[in-house]
Amino acid sequence: MALLIQTDAALRALLPRLEAAGRIALDTEFHTERRYDPVLMLIQVRPDEGEAALIDPLASVGGTPLDLAPLGEVLARVPVVVHGGGSDVSLLERCTGHAPRVVFDTQIAAAFVGDGFPARLQQLVGAHLGEALDKTQTLSDWSRRPLSRAQLAYAAGDVLVLGRLEARLRQKLAELGRTELAEACLQEALAAGLAPEEDDRAWRAVPGVRSLGPDEATRAAALASWRQRAARDRGVPRYAILSDAILLDLARRWPRDLDGLRSNRRLPSVVWKQDGAALLEVMEKAATLVPAPRIAPRAWTDLVRAWARAEEAGGGIATELLLPDDVIDGLWAGTPPTGWRAGVLGRKFSKFLRGEVGIVLPAALRPQTES
Repeated sequence: MALLIQTDAALRALLPRLEAAGRIALDTEFHTERRYDPVLMLIQVRPDEGEAALIDPLASVGGTPLDLAPLGEVLARVPVVVHGGGSDVSLLERCTGHAPRVVFDTQIAAAFVGDGFPARLQQLVGAHLGEALDKTQTLSDWSRRPLSRAQLAYAAGDVLVLGRLEARLRQKLAELGRTELAEACLQEALAAGLAPEEDDRAWRAVPGVRSLGPDEATRAAALASWRQRAARDRGVPRYAILSDAILLDLARRWPRDLDGLRSNRRLPSVVWKQDGAALLEVMEKAATLVPAPRIAPRAWTDLVRAWARAEEAGGGIATELLLPDDVIDGLWAGTPPTGWRAGVLGRKFSKFLRGEVGIVLPAALRPQTES
C-alpha cells in the first residue's frame, strides 16, 4: 500500500525524497462535474522506483488545509512523468502556485512510436509492459473521506507503472530517431497547457462549428467566447450556460428577439430569462466581438488528414498531433507549418498540397486480394 500523506509534517518529510529523485511519476484525481475549474482531490507521486505517496489536499488540521506550495516548488525543479498530463499540470499550478517545468508525457511520446493519439494508459501498459492495469475506480467519488482501500490501490497504480513505461517509450523513440521530435512536441504541449485561456479561441472546442458557413461561424465564435466568460464568472461548466447544440442552433437561425430564442424547445427558460438580451446582442455584434474564424473547407481537411493517416499507418506520427485543427486552418490560409512539424512534413507534403503527388497507401492499408 502506498504512503498516505494527510499532514504538513508528513508532506515535509516526503519532500527530500522527491527533491533527490532523478524524476517523479505524477498523477492526480480531480472532479470536473458541475464546476468550471476542476477540484483537486488527490496527488499521486513516486520518486524514481521508490514507494508511491498519495497526498490528500482535502486533509486539514484544525481547519487549516495542507500547504501544497512546497510540493509545487519541488515539482518545478525535478523532471516529472505523466500520462495525458495537461490537466494535471495546469491544476497543480493553480493549487500549488508552481507548475512542473520538465515533463515527459507518455501519451504524447506514444504518438511518436505508432500507438496513435490519445492512447489510454491501460492500452500502453498492456502493449509495452505486458501488464493489466486496474481502471475500475475511474469514476468513483474522490471527494469522500476516508478513501477506500480499492481507491488507494487504484490511485497508486498509475504512478507505479509510469517510470517503466517512460523507459520503454524512450527506447523506442531512440530506435526510430524521433527523440528530439517528441521532446519538441512535449515542450509545445506544456506551454499550451500553461498558457492563459483565450476566449477568442473557445469556438475550437465546439463540435460541429466546422460545418457552418462564414457568417454562422462568426456568430458561433462570439457565442462561444461569451459562454466561456459567463461560465468562468459563475463557476459553472460551459454546458450549464449554453449547450453546444443550442449554441450551433442559435448561430444558424440568428433569432432577432426573445420569441425567436424561445422557439428552440430545448432552450431552458432560465437561459432566455437570464441571458436572453445578452445572447441577442452577442449575435447582433458578432462580427465586431471576435476575429472571424478561419476554417479550412471540410473536403480539403479530410483529404489532408487522409494523407497523414496513410503516412501514420506506414509508421508515421499520429495525425492528431501532426495536423491539429489550428495547423490545418493555417495551411489553408497559406501559413506553412513551423517547428518540428515543418521537418516531419517536408517536401513530400508540399508536393501533395500542390497536387503533384497523391495518397499512396502503405502495405498495412492495402486490400488483401487474392493473386
